[in-house]
Amino acid sequence: MPTWHGIAALRRTVAPGAREKLTHTRKDKEIHMVLRITHLLGILLAALSIGAPAALAQDDPGEITRSAVQAMQRATGNTIDDIQAAAARGIAAIQQLDADGATDEQLVRAAHRAVQGVHHEAAQGNRHINLIASRAAQALRALDADRQFFAAVHQAAQRSHEAIGTAAQRGVNAVRIALQEALDG
Repeated sequence: MPTWHGIAALRRTVAPGAREKLTHTRKDKEIHMVLRITHLLGILLAALSIGAPAALAQDDPGEITRSAVQAMQRATGNTIDDIQAAAARGIAAIQQLDADGATDEQLVRAAHRAVQGVHHEAAQGNRHINLIASRAAQALRALDADRQFFAAVHQAAQRSHEAIGTAAQRGVNAVRIALQEALDG
């Protein structure tokens, strides 16, 4: 399996002396716009789902903790879906470029964009998890809740971050495999 260092080296050796100026295609701009819109929608959803949930306004630390854990689980599932979708879009782009006879450099650029998309989705999901955990901790602190409630929120956040990290790594690996297959083919 190639490493990104190896792919970067491959990129530098592809068609020496015949490098063309890198320009954004219409498809690149469309993908970038979709990513920007997705990012804005994610921020909006985070604000709506975490802005002032009823459970965080309660005086029950157990309910605050349960609500936060459930919100983190939902956010994690949504983030994993978004990561998988970003990887699938990137793989489809690589395969389409390969079918169209793209250069190795174009394939590597497409893979790089796909990996950036995967990392973007993961980072956005991690920020959402952090926001949920932070709001829950603030509510628990205001109630002077026992440490067990803080620990439960922290552990749920850790599990969410780990699941998102695993999904992101799988997405990146899938993109790398698709790139290697396109370069070898």
